[in-house]
Amino acid sequence: MTLSLLTWNVLMGGALPSHRMSAIFKVIESLGLPDVLCLQEAQQYTLDALWKATWWREYAWSRDPAKHRAEQDADYFTVLALKRSSFSSVGVFALKKFPNTVMERGILSVKAEGQGSCFLFTTIHLESPIAPKSPLRTFFQDQRRVQAQQTWALVEKHCSGEIMVAGDTNWIDEDMGPCELPPSWCDAWLVLKPDDPGYTYDAQRNRMCPRNRYRSRLDRVWCRLQDWRPVEIKLVGEERIPGIVAADYKDFGQHKPILPSDHFGVFVKFEKQS
Repeated sequence: MTLSLLTWNVLMGGALPSHRMSAIFKVIESLGLPDVLCLQEAQQYTLDALWKATWWREYAWSRDPAKHRAEQDADYFTVLALKRSSFSSVGVFALKKFPNTVMERGILSVKAEGQGSCFLFTTIHLESPIAPKSPLRTFFQDQRRVQAQQTWALVEKHCSGEIMVAGDTNWIDEDMGPCELPPSWCDAWLVLKPDDPGYTYDAQRNRMCPRNRYRSRLDRVWCRLQDWRPVEIKLVGEERIPGIVAADYKDFGQHKPILPSDHFGVFVKFEKQS
C-alpha cells in the first residue's frame, strides 16, 4: 500500500501566472495525480485554472475551484486537496489562524480514512522571513518557531493516527538552528536524504528568485507515523518552462527564464508497513 503527497509554494503573482499554473499542472499529472496536494500562496487565478483542469473533480478541495472568490477572502491562501479514490472518507477541512500572525497565516487540516488507517493531513505557511523595508532573514523567526510548536500541538491533540504536516515552513537552520521536532516525529527529507541539502528555494538554480544566491530548504514534510514510512522523496518543478521568457521584475532584465514557481515542490511517497 502506498500514498503520495505533493507540497508546493506556487508563488502568488509573479510573471506569466497562466503559463506557470499550466506547468504546475503538468508536473502534478506527471506524478500520477498525488493522493494529497498541499499548495501555498494560491490565489483566485489558481482556483480558476484548477476549475479548467480535467482532473479537479477527482479531489476533495479545501476551497471549491468552481466557486468565485468571496469579498472577505484573503488575497492569497493555502489549499489542501485529497484524491477521492484514495480514501474511504474525507472529513471537514478546518483552518485555524495562528494567534501571532500578521500575514493571515494558519493551520489548514483535514482528517481522512483509507487503506485501514486514520490520517490527519495539514498544510502550513509559516510567517515569512521578510517584511517591508527589512532585508533581514531573521525577521519573524520567533513567530515561526511558536507557529511550528502550535501546529504540532494542535494536530497531535486531534489525531492519534498518522499525521503529515507539509508546507512552506520558512525554517532557516542557519538563523534558527536545526528544527527540533517533538518525540516520535520525523522530517521526511532527513529520513531519506540526510546528506542532500534539498534546497527548495535556490537562487543559484532558479531565476524566479532574486539574484542574491541565497539557498535554503524552506519547504518540509513533518510526520508522526505509526504504520507508514516515507520511502521516496524528490524535488519537482526544477526545469524552466520551454519557449517562454519574461522581463525580470526583480532584477530588471529583459529575458528571464520562467519556472513554475520561485520554490521547487516536494513530492513524497509513503508505504504502509506490513
